[in-house]
Amino acid sequence: MSRGWIEGLEARAAQLVEWLQGRSGARICGAFLAALLAVESVLLAAGARAKPFWYDELFTFYLASLRPFQALWEALRHGADPMTPVYLSLSWVAAGLPGDPLINFRLWSILGYLMALAGIYLLSSKRYGGLIGLLAALVVALSPFRSYGMEARPYALLAGLLAVAAASWQRTGQSRAAAAVFAVTMPLAATVHYYAVLGIGVMACAEGVYAAANRRARWRVWAVLGVSAALFAWMLPFARTARQVYGQTIWAKPDLSQFVRTYMTYLDLDINWAFAMMAVATLALPAWAAARWRAREQDGGFKPEEAWLALALLLYPAAGVASAMAAGAGYTPRYGWPAILGIALLAAFILGTINNRWLTLALAAALGLTFSAQVAKDLGKAKGLVAARNPGKRSTPAGLGRYLAQYPGLQLVVGDGMSYLEIYNSADSSLRNRMVQLTDRAEAMRLTGEATVDVANSKLSEYIGLRIEDRSRFLAVHKQFLLYGTGRNSEWVTRHLLEHGYHLMLLGGSAGASVYLASRPTDGGQETAPEAGNRQR
Repeated sequence: MSRGWIEGLEARAAQLVEWLQGRSGARICGAFLAALLAVESVLLAAGARAKPFWYDELFTFYLASLRPFQALWEALRHGADPMTPVYLSLSWVAAGLPGDPLINFRLWSILGYLMALAGIYLLSSKRYGGLIGLLAALVVALSPFRSYGMEARPYALLAGLLAVAAASWQRTGQSRAAAAVFAVTMPLAATVHYYAVLGIGVMACAEGVYAAANRRARWRVWAVLGVSAALFAWMLPFARTARQVYGQTIWAKPDLSQFVRTYMTYLDLDINWAFAMMAVATLALPAWAAARWRAREQDGGFKPEEAWLALALLLYPAAGVASAMAAGAGYTPRYGWPAILGIALLAAFILGTINNRWLTLALAAALGLTFSAQVAKDLGKAKGLVAARNPGKRSTPAGLGRYLAQYPGLQLVVGDGMSYLEIYNSADSSLRNRMVQLTDRAEAMRLTGEATVDVANSKLSEYIGLRIEDRSRFLAVHKQFLLYGTGRNSEWVTRHLLEHGYHLMLLGGSAGASVYLASRPTDGGQETAPEAGNRQR
């Protein structure tokens, strides 16, 4: 009796999955996707409103706020920010919108994240049905990539444009609308980030496989890729200027280990698991792509060109690291986020190939419950934001006002440039007038191995009122000053002062930061070690 009950349950599960994968279920899955996009758009907007701009985003904020547009263009021509002119032009448009800047400057990222979900759904559902398409979209929604949908930088927008471009490319030849969408999204994707040139290579690889498998070339597709490459070439002078400004002092120096570390970030794995997965993938994925090539005459599943598209997306970080090493540029895992599209497509392929209805339903239930928990958590946070007046405004570090009042004639040196810019953004005019960042590229390189923040803030100070002063000139004039030390990796000033015998008297601190009263040594600043009893650190 129990066996018959189980067999009946299995039959019903099979019927449900089959129905959802069919045309009738496609409408239900489409409705779920629409609901997913609507919920995520609201939650991301609420999250953006509650999240202060961090250091990188402040460059987008200040540069895109320059008026007139020519001021932004001149800043980019002189290497004020290593982002592309197209992305910052889009941000310039967003800066002119009414409403909360914390949302407006992140609108493009919110849109990009939503496009990534929709694009993955369309890519997967065309071959494996709506249910698996939804599961592939949930893989993206539950990944760390989601946080970049609330960041005023182009990483989510790039992934979203590539996802929609790939989905429309998949349908090229079947729909004029799809061809038109591809003709718009692909060139735009190629211009929102300098590493987007790899996206052109991804699509060229997939289209080359299509041409070989079908023994014909789709010249319209190649024309779009050619236009994309031409637009990227047009941006190269801006990229060269940025490399000249930042190249020698860049913090994110590329090495081969970053390929593995990228997937550690994406999948939240330790380095041993990440390395093991990369080793398996290196062996298995080419075999998978070759198998799809041999099965190109069969119905069902990804076509050969789609399998190679997924493989190329998975290898996007490896290509990024190699390109950065060849070009002498910087690389950090967030530059490789288009790889999440390949991960989602691989998940769709595995589920579609196994074709186990119980596994599909179980995974759907697990991902659905996990996503529901994520939504509930975000809704809980959103409730507290409704009554908040300025939920995303960064507060000035506690205690600074008290120390400034206690020592009214002293300047406040912020030990690292990232903290300086973040405090500057939230400070009133009286605090801004007493805050200063010291720069010395040689000392920063000696003590921390990089000077990216010093160089970047010095550039930005040409366009907004930052107080950036040369280290030697400032110390020659000021015998005593307040020092705000954060312990960040880029902070070199505190170490320099200790090396040169400055007395640092701890006044207080909180949240990992400390405030000191810094006094020049009585010997006039010669490089002698201070007595242990005269400093506290």
